[in-house]
Amino acid sequence: MTCFPPVAKKTTPVKKVGLQPGIEKDSFIKTFFSKQIACMTNIKQQLSLLSIFLLTSVLAMAQARLVINGGVITIDNNASLIVDNPDNTAITFNGAGYIQSEGAGNQLIWSIGAGNGGNYLIPFGSNTRYFPLQFNAASGTGNGQIVFSTYPTTS
Repeated sequence: MTCFPPVAKKTTPVKKVGLQPGIEKDSFIKTFFSKQIACMTNIKQQLSLLSIFLLTSVLAMAQARLVINGGVITIDNNASLIVDNPDNTAITFNGAGYIQSEGAGNQLIWSIGAGNGGNYLIPFGSNTRYFPLQFNAASGTGNGQIVFSTYPTTS
């Protein structure tokens, strides 16, 4: 359905026998406006769906925490895993699994803000070893980030 069709060229009206004057015009107006109202309703529905999609896209965010339940998170190909939650429990570890970052360009970036005075734990590991990193970020002011990376050595 075309919402707003181009205006048709003017033609010579044909008088129909047996119709009262004005019936054709009224019928045309009713048909035209009913099509336009249907089209506007369709546009409103499409805009409603678009606004729902956009709102959902804006509100859909990842979980506020990274929970490791026995799995392995591998950071490779010079990638970064960004934890944008300053809480010291933003990375939660249940005793199994680890984060593997086997290259200097592979980074875990934790935005800790001003720190909350708590102990932070990053469960780094490999298939042969577990080497957690634990630190305490004292409360303060600012918007801090810490960048971590691990890689194997020959010893």
